[in-house]
Formats: sequence, C-alpha cells, structure tokens
Amino acid sequence: MIKRVRQSSILDRHGRPIAIDLFQGGITNRKGDTGPIYNNYSLDTEKIVSTRNWQQMMTSGRFLFANVPMVRGALLEQCALSFPLEPTYVGVDKEWGKQAEEWLLNWHRINSVRGEIYDQDTQNRLLLLGAKIDGDIYVALTETEDKYPLLQHIRGHRIGNRYNVSIVEAGPYEGLRICNGVVKNKFGRAVAYKILGETPDEDRIVSARSLVPCYRPDFSDQGRGISHLCASITSFYDINRLRDYEMRAQQIGSSIGIIEQNEDGEADQAAASVELPSAGSNTVGTASGLITETIEEGLIRYFKSGTGSGLEAFRQDRPSADASRFEDKIATGALYGIEWDPNFALAIKEPGGVWARTIIEKVRRCIANNQKMVARVQQRTDGYGLSKAIKLGLLPYPPNGDWYSWEYTGPARITADSGNEESAKREAYKLGLLTLREWASERGKWWIEDIREQREAEVRDLLNRAQTISTDYGISIQQAQELLEQRTPNGGAQQAQVQPETQPTP
Repeated sequence: MIKRVRQSSILDRHGRPIAIDLFQGGITNRKGDTGPIYNNYSLDTEKIVSTRNWQQMMTSGRFLFANVPMVRGALLEQCALSFPLEPTYVGVDKEWGKQAEEWLLNWHRINSVRGEIYDQDTQNRLLLLGAKIDGDIYVALTETEDKYPLLQHIRGHRIGNRYNVSIVEAGPYEGLRICNGVVKNKFGRAVAYKILGETPDEDRIVSARSLVPCYRPDFSDQGRGISHLCASITSFYDINRLRDYEMRAQQIGSSIGIIEQNEDGEADQAAASVELPSAGSNTVGTASGLITETIEEGLIRYFKSGTGSGLEAFRQDRPSADASRFEDKIATGALYGIEWDPNFALAIKEPGGVWARTIIEKVRRCIANNQKMVARVQQRTDGYGLSKAIKLGLLPYPPNGDWYSWEYTGPARITADSGNEESAKREAYKLGLLTLREWASERGKWWIEDIREQREAEVRDLLNRAQTISTDYGISIQQAQELLEQRTPNGGAQQAQVQPETQPTP
C-alpha cells in the first residue's frame, strides 16, 4: 500500500526555502522508499503549479541572481548580447517613417515614469531579467495629466490575488475566474490583471489592453510565466554548498603548517616549562664538559632517537581534480537549464573548429529568442506611444494610415571565425541564397536606410568627384574613380597618367 505525502520545503543555510523543482511531490511506500511514481500531473498548469510554489520559485530565483556569480554573469551576458533593439519603419509612408523614428528615438529616453535613467535600453534589459528570474514582468501603459504617454514596469510579485479568491466578486469582470492575479474569460484568455497595492484597499484590476505581459510560455495553458531558473535551482544550490564545504576544508588545511609525530600524539608539555636562551647567546662549556649551542628558538627541534618522532610538512592539495570536474558537471547541467551554453559562459572545455561554431550558433538562437520576446513588448509600447503622439499632434497622421509597420534589429551577431563566415556569406549572397536584409540584420543594421541609402549617397559623391577630376586632368572617369577608390588589387594608377599639356596652369 502506498500513501501520498506532502514534501516539506528545503531550506538553505540561512533558513530560506528553496523550490525543489517545477513539479514537487511524490509517492512513498510503507518502508519510506521513494519510488519512480509521482503525483498526478495530468492537470492544468495552474493546478500543478500552486501560487505558493510559484512564489517560492520566484524567491529562489531572485536569491540565486543576487548571490551566485555564475547565474548573475550568465543572465547579464544574455542581456549584453541581446540589446539594444532599434526600431525601423517598414511601411509605405517612408517620409512619415523617418519622422516617427526620430520621435521614438527621443521618446525612448524619457518614456519611463521613473525618470531618464530608465531609458528604453535599460527597460529592455529589465524586461529580460524579469522574465528569466521571476518568470514574468509587466508594462503598464499610462500617461501624464497632459496625456503624454509613459510606461510603468510592474514586477511579477505585484500581480496576484489575496485570500485564494478564485472568482471576481465585483466590477466589470464579475463572475470571471481569477488565478494568481490573472482574470480569464471562458476561453482561458487573460482579459485583466489584478495589481496588488500595499493594502487590500489599494488593489485594482486593470484591463489587459493597458498591461503588457513579458514572458515566454512553456505550456499552452499558462497564465503566468515560470522562472527560467526553476530547473536549475537545486543544481546551483548544490554548487554553492560544495564550495562552502570545500572552502571550509581549505581553511582548515591552510591553518596547518607542520605535523609533529611523537609517542603519545600530544603536545610536549615539558617544553613549555623550559626557558629557552635568547637568540645570540655565546657557546659555553658546562661542568661536565658538554658543549651546547643556543640559537633562536624554533629553528632547531630535537627528538628522541628511535621513537618514530619527527616533523612532516602538511601538503594542501584541495580542491582535487575530481572535485573540480564534478562541480563543472553540475554547472554544465545548471546552465543548460537557463538556455546558455556552459562552454561559452565559463570555458569549461577548450572547444575549437566546428564545435566552437556549433556553440556560437546555439548562443545565437538563445539571443534570437530573447529578442523576440522583448521586441513583442516594445512593439506594443511603441505603438501606444505613436498613437498618443498622433492624437496630441506631435506627429502627423501617415497619408496611407500605415503607422504600425515596424521591425526591430538587435546588435551585430557574435561570430567565432569572422573571415571564413563572411566569405561564405558573400558567396551565398551572389547565388541568391542570402538576402541583403538577412545579412544586414546580422550586423545590427537595416538594409534600406543603413546600407542602400548610405551606399547611394557615397556612390553619388564618388562619381561627382571623379567627374570633376576627369574634366580637370583629361583622364577618363573610370581612371579618376580608381584613383579615388581602389577596387582592383593593382589599382589604376599606372593607367591614369595625367597628360602634362592638360594640366591646369598654376
């Protein structure tokens, strides 16, 4: 016969509970042996992940980010490689798009209720960290008294409901289900969120049209995001414990300099009662004729002959190679749990060649996922800002009504071998297997404004200058162009010999 038991919380060294995993629980038999059978998890996610369990995972995630350098470094590295995100208008009203891009550039510097230090780049970084650590984070669309658009970030712990209420009791959403702060309609879609204040009187329910969530769902019936650290919490905690114990052992070992071996295994009590001569005493002869030499105490030690006494230097060899490999193995699994390659983050191994390029490609996929998640939020908030700007007369209404066509470009992609990779891309571009748009996006640029228009301006400038030189010195425009900008290995200097009779008179 088996019975279900409630698994108690695991506490860290400070008494804080840490989540075991996403799906806690188990079945134990009479002998107390835990078998491979678990509680019934063929349920909706909100029933499996209780509010208490969700809060515990969020608390543990914040604790790890604040105290474990490996976690903090990996997440901050993802932020550094994922941002900034630059908006580019791709609609039909190009002239309006340039005005809108300029307005967004200025708005992104001041669009937070918390001030200019929270510019758009900082907000995007906080969005990614909130989704990774807490599971989700929210952006409220608000405005000043003058209707100027602003944004306010709300952390995950501020979304919830008190007293385990499962039905909204009053207001426009009366009768709808609410679970962990999310008000859902009969189809399971979030239609509103409950924001918790300092007191129950300050709680309020906000429409989903005014609150933008940022999280990446792992299950189709999720209403809240789940911390990306949930699968790695115990692994990172194990690493911390291993290091604590190893550090304690090293401290004990470092306090031991020399081991003395004697007959009884105890300190020589007689030595404490003998007053040693001071350093620098002269050699004297005793009444029995025995000659003794006194030197600075501690430099010479005498032992009884044949008793096995002696001194042995203590060798400190911790941590051992096996202990380091074991820690690296745990770290590898823990970093995989947050979608980050350990060989990239910590260089646990020294990969090279094709394997290094494979690691870089995995990192790129993770960065792309991060950018998609945050860009979806920024597109919503930028659309809100633009619509408000049009209503306030800060921007004209686009002639064709296309104000919502935007794409977002991140920074240049990292590469392991830029020379070979760029050569392969050039060949793919010549064959039509790679578009200029794809190539430019990898460099963090937009192919029209950043490349085509800039290239057009440079070509026009080059041809105008070449035409002037061609007229002044009687050479062809092709020769003048080669002198201005060498396009061939040998250049055109040998062919572009200026005729003396055509040179202008000084």
